[in-house]
Amino acid sequence: MQGDFEAPWWLGLSDEPSVHDVQPVPARSIQFDSRNVQGGDVFVAIRGAISDGHDYLDEAVANGAIALIIDQGRHRPDIKIPQYEVINPRASLAKISAAFENQPGNSLCLIGVTGTNGKSTTSFILNSILERAGLVTGMMTTIETRIGNEILSNSTRLTSQESPEIQSKLALMAARGCSHIIIEATSIGLHSRRLDGCEFDLAIFTNLTPDHLDYHGDIDSYVQAKALLFTKLRHCGDAIINGSDEHSSAFQTTAETREAIVSLYSLADVTNIKMSNSGTVFEYTFFGESKPTQIQSRLIGNYNLENMLAAIRAAEALGIKSEFIRMGIRELSQIPGRMEIVCREPFTVIVDYAHTEDGVSEVLSALDRVNTEARKIVVIGCAGERDKDRRAGIGHAVAEAANFVLLTDEDPRGEDSLEILNEISHSIMRAGKLEGDFFEKIPDRRSAIRRAFEVADEGDIVLIAGKGHESSIEYKNGTIPWSDVDVAVEILSEFNI
Repeated sequence: MQGDFEAPWWLGLSDEPSVHDVQPVPARSIQFDSRNVQGGDVFVAIRGAISDGHDYLDEAVANGAIALIIDQGRHRPDIKIPQYEVINPRASLAKISAAFENQPGNSLCLIGVTGTNGKSTTSFILNSILERAGLVTGMMTTIETRIGNEILSNSTRLTSQESPEIQSKLALMAARGCSHIIIEATSIGLHSRRLDGCEFDLAIFTNLTPDHLDYHGDIDSYVQAKALLFTKLRHCGDAIINGSDEHSSAFQTTAETREAIVSLYSLADVTNIKMSNSGTVFEYTFFGESKPTQIQSRLIGNYNLENMLAAIRAAEALGIKSEFIRMGIRELSQIPGRMEIVCREPFTVIVDYAHTEDGVSEVLSALDRVNTEARKIVVIGCAGERDKDRRAGIGHAVAEAANFVLLTDEDPRGEDSLEILNEISHSIMRAGKLEGDFFEKIPDRRSAIRRAFEVADEGDIVLIAGKGHESSIEYKNGTIPWSDVDVAVEILSEFNI
C-alpha cells in the first residue's frame, strides 16, 4: 500500500539472529512472486509445495529487486544486491510486511475467528452488531473484504490472504477510520505464518471437525494449527471458545498461556428456542442483566445459533450494549452463500457453502427442523486435489439426510470429474442407496441444477451446496466464471418461476 519509499520494512528483520547490518534502503513494495517484482521492491523467496522462490532470484533481480530475503545457506555470491538469510522466510514476509505498513494493527482492535465451520457467519453477525453500535469496521473473510461501507470481492479463494495483502488492507482500514477489524483465520493461513505481525485483542473458536488433513496430516496437527490464533492474543486479551466442542480444551489451554480472559459458550446458554422458515427466536441473559432478553434472527439452525452466541459473547467482551447486540442480530438479513434463499415458491431454493460432511449434515438438519415434511433435493460435489476423505464424508451425509441427490462438479481442478463423483457415489451406495432411485451423476453443474428443479415438487427444498459465494469453477483447462445464485435464478426464469 505504502508506495512512498519511506516505510521501514527493514525493522521486520530486527529480531532475526542471523541478520546483521541491514541497509535501510526504502522499498516500493514487498513481493514473494518474482513475476510481480518491479523496480524498488524487496523480494522474499518462499519455498512452496510445488515451486521454490529461490529458483527465481535472478528473475527478481532482473525485474528490479533492491534486496532479497532468503533461507539460511541460500546466499548467492554472484548477486550483488543485499541478501538477508533468515530462519523462516514466511515468518519474515509477515514481519517485513507489517513493518512496511508501519504496524497498522497496533492502532486497531483486531478480532480473529477460527474454526472448521461458521467463521464467515460469525464474522458477519459480529460485524453487524459492531456497526449497529456505531463503530466503523473492517472485515477480511472468505466471502469478501469490507472496509467501512466499501465491499471488495475476495477473488484469491484464500480465506486468510497472504501477509502483504493482510497488512496492506489493515493499513487502508486504519487510514479510513476503522477501529475494529474482524479477520477469519484458517489453519493453513496460521500454519503458513500469514497472520504473523498481527496481535489480536479477541479470538473466537467456533468448532472443529476433520478437514484439510491432506495438508496437516492428522487431526492433532490440525487442532494445533487452529490454536495458533490464540498464541497471537495480546496479553490478557479475550478468548471466546465453543465449550461444547470436544477440542475446546486445547484452545482454552493455549489461550491461558496468554493469560486471556476465557469465555465458554454453548447452546445451554439460550432458552425458548423457536425455529421456522423465517428464522430463529430465542432468549439469552446478557452479562450483568437479571432477566433473559428475546432475540430474533433471520438465520436458522443450531449451528447458526452457536455462531450467534460466539458473536454475542465477543460483543459483550468488547463492551457493546445489549440493545445493539440484539438489533445487530435482528437486522442482519442474508449472508452471501450461507443458507442464502434464492426462491421460496413453489419450492424453496437455497445456496450454501457447506462442503464437508459435518457442514452438509448441519445444513440438512437445520432444514429438517424447520420443515420436517419437505423433501430435500441436494446438488453437491467435492473439490479435486483436496482431502479425498471429504468425498466419502459428503456421500455419507447426503445418504443419511437427503431425499434425492444430484452429484456434480464443484472444482475438479486437475482430477477427472467423473472419478470424483464415483468416489462420492460409492459412499452413498454403501449406505444402501441406489443410483437412479436416490441419486444421479451429472458433472455439468448447470445441468445438475436444472435437473434438480425438474424433479422438485411444490413444497420441496432444493439445496445447492459446496460453492456458496464463490464466483468461479476451477477445471484442468482453466477457470470459468460461476455463481450458484445467478445460475439458479436464470434457470428458474426459464421455468417461469
